[in-house]
Amino acid sequence: MKNIFKPLFQYGFHDTEITSIEGEGLEIKLNFKDGIYLLDEQGNETILSKPKQIVLKLDNCFNSFEEAFEIKELGKKLQYIDYLTLKKFLQKETFGVFGIAMMYYNNNCILIEGGLIMVLTIKGIKDVIIQDL
Repeated sequence: MKNIFKPLFQYGFHDTEITSIEGEGLEIKLNFKDGIYLLDEQGNETILSKPKQIVLKLDNCFNSFEEAFEIKELGKKLQYIDYLTLKKFLQKETFGVFGIAMMYYNNNCILIEGGLIMVLTIKGIKDVIIQDL
């Protein structure tokens, strides 16, 4: 069985920033304007890559990419927010980025912790492509 997350194994995401998110049909694009850390043979983060885009192709069990998102805002009270609210958050001049603390991937799901105490889960991933932005 093919490991769909294999393209991610050469990068480190701690202390990187998602600068924008685009979605269309069954595809989600995470943009890293400042790059992603390259890993050495021991798995240590070294230098930032060129600006990158991670394209997540989703399973056709969804009608649209919005259905694959689960976004939790943690704080005094757990609250769920939708994709459009997250997109607006990333467009604000005050913040404008989703800073990554940790990224986990397993089976067909990516879980990203970061932002301002947020957890972003994208499920139903069937392929991952990393390309220059």
